[in-house]
Amino acid sequence: MEQKTDGTKVVIGRCETIEEYRSQYYAKHKEKIREQKKEWFQNNKERIYDKRKERVRCECGISVRYSYMGRHKKGLRHANRMDVINQC
Repeated sequence: MEQKTDGTKVVIGRCETIEEYRSQYYAKHKEKIREQKKEWFQNNKERIYDKRKERVRCECGISVRYSYMGRHKKGLRHANRMDVINQC
């Protein structure tokens, strides 16, 4: 492998970019990667669920669950509260 100055690695003779290399690697090792992800999820299931349930305070001042934050930020309630905050 050859190291470029911008931090990307290029595999000589096979791929132009690291993205190509990763996609080829995934295609070859798809089952192995899926099994590793399943195992990791099973080992960390409780931690993942606890993180999803955690309540956080949004920048608009409302307390929402961590897993709901993206949906909340797209909503009308968030937009209205942010308009009021920005006007002050």
